[in-house]
Amino acid sequence: MMNKNQTINYIPYDKLDVKKWDTCIDNAVNGIIYAYSWYLDIVAGKWDALVIGDYEYVMPLVTGRKFGISYLYQPYFTQQSGIFSSNLLNAEVVSKFLQAIPPKYRLIEISLNTFNTHNRLAHFETERRVTYQLDLIQPYQQLCAAYKINTIRNIRKAQRNNVFIDENIDLGLFMRFTREHLRKKAPELKNDDFLRLQKLVSYCIRYGKGRISGVYSDHNELLATVFFVWSHHKPILLVSASSDEGKRQSAMFMMIDQFIQKYSGSPYTLDFEGSTIESVARFYAGFGAIPTEYSFIHRNRLPLFLKWFKQ
Repeated sequence: MMNKNQTINYIPYDKLDVKKWDTCIDNAVNGIIYAYSWYLDIVAGKWDALVIGDYEYVMPLVTGRKFGISYLYQPYFTQQSGIFSSNLLNAEVVSKFLQAIPPKYRLIEISLNTFNTHNRLAHFETERRVTYQLDLIQPYQQLCAAYKINTIRNIRKAQRNNVFIDENIDLGLFMRFTREHLRKKAPELKNDDFLRLQKLVSYCIRYGKGRISGVYSDHNELLATVFFVWSHHKPILLVSASSDEGKRQSAMFMMIDQFIQKYSGSPYTLDFEGSTIESVARFYAGFGAIPTEYSFIHRNRLPLFLKWFKQ
């Protein structure tokens, strides 16, 4: 439990003890793969942190600098961040950490995690977001009984089309397909973002932290790809992409159903991540996934002309 007299220390990247950091994430009640030092190194490069004691509580601060102004942001491929610990996390702890963010960061746009509950946060605007989660502990028969009718219909459509799944898809092919089709729904992703994604996928596969799969048509045409990452008994659907033909053949429905079937009865919680796009959220909910809230917090203390420019 956090001692009220404990100091929250700001530690720059080159002073961090990453072994202690990763041990904290290993043991955290809310540990998640996004918070590991190696993961942050890949998606963000250098990052700073707030730490209590001997890495008993930690919070990553992903930093940027533009026009001579420092800011905090949420990097791509990290849905959640915030405070992590093996100890009790409550609204008081969350508030103390956010108050401890150095004032040099004039713009703050970051996500907390689902365990970072809080009361009204002074000096921050808060937006409620959701991630969709599905406990896989039950047998497959019980899990698929919770599928929506439209989901069942699309799985059967994919089965009639004789689509099949390859769990050993080549990394280069995965990246080419994902780059081509993910850009259509996420045009804000730049070449550097895809290079980071490739490095992340490669690292996760090498160290047993992730898996890529593809769905093919009966004519051996790649229709859809997906990349799952794992930690703390939580597989996360990090990246997925479908071609137009893949959508017509309901390939992604088959992919997710196969994953659920394979890992049903295990102590895993499948995290679909969330989406503000209604059709995507409906797709997740169609498998019986439950929405779970987390907070996106925002504070803008930019000079007036930069506030206008950002808007």
